[in-house]
This record gives sequence, structure tokens and C-alpha cells, in this order.
Amino acid sequence: MKKSFFSILCAMAFFPLFFHLALAQDVKKPRLVLKTPIFDVGEVDEGKVIKHTFTVYNRGDTTLQIKNVRPG
Repeated sequence: MKKSFFSILCAMAFFPLFFHLALAQDVKKPRLVLKTPIFDVGEVDEGKVIKHTFTVYNRGDTTLQIKNVRPG
């Protein structure tokens, strides 16, 4: 009888934890995917301007917001 009561008590204690984990997996997120993630310009003479266009796709479930872009 004590084992049954203890098992039920443990199950009731851990249920909220497992419930939150299950809900966390259903969170919708944007997912950025680049058609070509790397662009090697090679050697560039000083002062020369290099231009390249990266194609960005949103493969996620919600709107993708790009708030900041920096050259690397």
C-alpha cells in the first residue's frame, strides 16, 4: 500500500514538469536558412568594393525578423 501511494505521489509531483517540457516542444520559431552560407572573395585590393547578395529563406513557423547585419 505504501509503495502504491508513493508511486502515485511521485507521478503527481513530476507531471507538471513533463507537461511543461511537452508544451515547450510546440513553440513556433523562425528558422533562417541561407542558400549559400559562405562566400569567399579571395584576395581583394585595398579600396576595392565587393558586393554579394545572400538569399535568405525563413523555413520556420513564424515571421523572421532580421534586426542587425554586420560584415564579418
